[in-house]
Amino acid sequence: MDQAELFERMVKPAEMVLAFDCPEDVMEQRLLKRGETSGRSDDNAETIRKRFATFVEQSMPVISHYEQLGKCHKISAVPPPDEVFKHVQAAIEGRAVHATSDDAVQLEVPLVSGELHPDASIIFVLGGPGSGKGTQCDRIKAKYGHTHLSAGDLLREEVKSGSAVGKQCEQIMKEGKLVPMEVIIGLLRAAMIKSGGSQFLIDGFPRAMDQAELFERMVKPAEMVLAFDCPEDVMEQRLLKRGE
Repeated sequence: MDQAELFERMVKPAEMVLAFDCPEDVMEQRLLKRGETSGRSDDNAETIRKRFATFVEQSMPVISHYEQLGKCHKISAVPPPDEVFKHVQAAIEGRAVHATSDDAVQLEVPLVSGELHPDASIIFVLGGPGSGKGTQCDRIKAKYGHTHLSAGDLLREEVKSGSAVGKQCEQIMKEGKLVPMEVIIGLLRAAMIKSGGSQFLIDGFPRAMDQAELFERMVKPAEMVLAFDCPEDVMEQRLLKRGE
């Protein structure tokens, strides 16, 4: 971090950070393979593991710092180079490419100009349907001024807008498939930046651990989680009442 801080003082702040994410076992395999022909003395198992430890200790805090500033684009380096470069191009050209399964549609969510507020604070609001999340979010927004975002509402708005990604999402949902979580997170991040706010309530998301982990990699970690606990019979009663 001291190198990053000194560079930004002596030169200027970076516009973007490309962070190539790759499991240690894959990196070790690649370096050992390279060592067969490179002649490099540091391409051996013992030295490689020491280099990994140095990377985790010194470089990971740099990546985390720029993730919090909304400047870091984390790209999986596991696929073949041509596939990795597609994501590099997307980051540089200001768009996000989200690969789905081989038989699914590839979606692109345009990135909005600007950056997430450096002091952005995120609260995840979780609870079953009918647990009162929406009501409490309205009260928090009124009292504290948070920006209230619902992943479901953002997706419906995107579909209603008739945008290219909205049409693709609509088709995916008609086929009974799930919209890729990268797209949902991309919509949330874009809405956060557009709002210009710094305090956010994210309602009904994440719904699974992989969504939480990906959100924290793509955006930033949540400061707090509000989980509304409500018995199923009470939620059912409320939903039936609302359905009248």
